Amino acid sequence: MRVPYLMMILAGPIGFIDDADRRARTNLAGLQMLVALKRYELTHGHLPTALAVAAAETELKTIPIDPYAGAP
Repeated sequence: MRVPYLMMILAGPIGFIDDADRRARTNLAGLQMLVALKRYELTHGHLPTALAVAAAETELKTIPIDPYAGAP
């Protein structure tokens, strides 16, 4: 099957946009967890034993999913 010329032209930019989106979502998830950890530390005076404990006390409720690994 032949790939249309337009599809070959757009494949590069679309892949770049997808990678940029994945990096942005990863950065956001990491920042959200850092804020949750700091809030926990300020409230309790120490860091939690697990990330899930800190996340449970915020609007997150659970650890954000890593867009690259598909796991928390």
